[in-house]
Amino acid sequence: MALLQRRKPRLRKLARYRAIITKLAAYGFQDIVGRLRLPIRPRLKGAAGRIATAKMSFSERLRLLLEDLGPTFVKLGQLMSLRSDLFPDELTEELAKLQHAVGPFPADEAERIIEEDFQIPASELFRKLEPEPLAAASIAQVHRAVSRKGEAVAVKIQRPRIQQVIATDLAILQDLAGLAERYLPFVRNYKPVEIVRQFARALELELDFDHEGRTMDLFRENYRGDGTVHIPEVHWDLTSPRVLTMELIQGIRLSETKELAESGQDTARIAKDGARFILKQIFQHGAFHADPHPGNFIIMDNGVIAPVDFGMVGYLDVEMRNSLGSALSAFLNKDPNKLIRLFARLGFVEDDVDQGALRRDLLNLFHYYYNLPLAGLHIAKMIGHLNLIIREHHVSLPPELALTFKALITVESLGKRLDPRFSVVTVAQPFLRQLAVERLASWQSIDKVGDFLADVTKLVQDLPGDAENIIKKVRSGRFKVKLEHGNLEEATQTLRKSVNRLAFSVVIAGMLIGSSFMMQVQGCPRLFGFPILGLAGYLIAGFLGLWLLIAILRSGRL
Repeated sequence: MALLQRRKPRLRKLARYRAIITKLAAYGFQDIVGRLRLPIRPRLKGAAGRIATAKMSFSERLRLLLEDLGPTFVKLGQLMSLRSDLFPDELTEELAKLQHAVGPFPADEAERIIEEDFQIPASELFRKLEPEPLAAASIAQVHRAVSRKGEAVAVKIQRPRIQQVIATDLAILQDLAGLAERYLPFVRNYKPVEIVRQFARALELELDFDHEGRTMDLFRENYRGDGTVHIPEVHWDLTSPRVLTMELIQGIRLSETKELAESGQDTARIAKDGARFILKQIFQHGAFHADPHPGNFIIMDNGVIAPVDFGMVGYLDVEMRNSLGSALSAFLNKDPNKLIRLFARLGFVEDDVDQGALRRDLLNLFHYYYNLPLAGLHIAKMIGHLNLIIREHHVSLPPELALTFKALITVESLGKRLDPRFSVVTVAQPFLRQLAVERLASWQSIDKVGDFLADVTKLVQDLPGDAENIIKKVRSGRFKVKLEHGNLEEATQTLRKSVNRLAFSVVIAGMLIGSSFMMQVQGCPRLFGFPILGLAGYLIAGFLGLWLLIAILRSGRL
């Protein structure tokens, strides 16, 4: 990551390192500091060195520590609060409270940053730039302004030197994460080094306002013609990596529940429109607003929803969108085997996971929700129970999927706040049905069938070469097999079945390919205009394929 690769002035990094270690110890994490074997020792002399944390829980102390350490660590805590699949609910709920109360930086600093990025004074870019910001956050603040064309705009300006501060903190976090994985066994399951890497990537994109502007353009195009959502227009002539100028949106923020209730708006409709906005991103567009916080949405006077912050966005490819739809369908159809197969296919389940125990826990979960009507299902509760199982069995979800789950939970919470009868599952049903139809239609296309036959052909072509390589390794003594004795008879039976199925599949593939060639041969006896040998080959291959599919389904394993 670019932010992790930047070199820091050694003295500044050392001073910041010492400050972080000192505060870690001051908030009651002395034991962790000691076990990390750091060459730097905390300074805890005097009354200012220690903070009364004896009556606080681990989660409370961690939240206060992160708030005290500044913007980088607050952002890290906010990211951790989204990973309910990794961290216990008590911790994620506490970290969700993270707020970094920062005052605005001076207007002359804002104008200096504009001048540095555009190489001309702010007064030549804007007819008016109000000195008092509309809002101030840890990374940037927003000013109301009027462009030279007379348009009302909102100007988002990064804090001075924020990139240098974050780069220094990320370098220290990377060091601490590596030490934690090495010396703290109970931390390894949380993969701190990987979390810091993902965090650095997210922050790098959030600090690039050009990227945020392009994301807004993407969303604007995706929702063109949608009368329920309005994406602010980006003024590219007034935008740079540290300055983002967009259309000024007037209205009531979703976080202002009292004002919204008194405005006479149809809150039940707004709840459904907001849910459709997020669900369409997840299941159709693949790019979704990963931080649907109520403060990030404005309800305009005409009831249209306007998202105003696109700093945190998640992306789902086609396979991941289909997998998410399959996972939700498995929930709704009470099918634990389908969910386990899905996790295994996507590589979420480690080799040492007890799949029998995982299946039993999922089955118990599904039975818990068995007779509940769709309107009675609560996404937050379902995902919360699923996350408990995921954490217990060390199932590794990719961050995009975890962010999707969190977005769905937030949407449900916002919807319930606006309309007590709101059900996100009910709103999601049409999207799941459409996803299933698209998945089926994609396999009916000539391209998909052609790709499948090409893959089978390549498998058949590669088998002789692979077999020859194995034989050469056996002859040279370089072929190694690692065996762990454990219910050997059952393993042998499973292996025999797998080999038989593989051989059977190769025979079927060969018959399909051979029959395809026979269909091109001229002068053979024909039936309905097609060569009889080719038709016979297709018929036999189809019969054998059906036989194999029935055998697999009867065994309960794909």
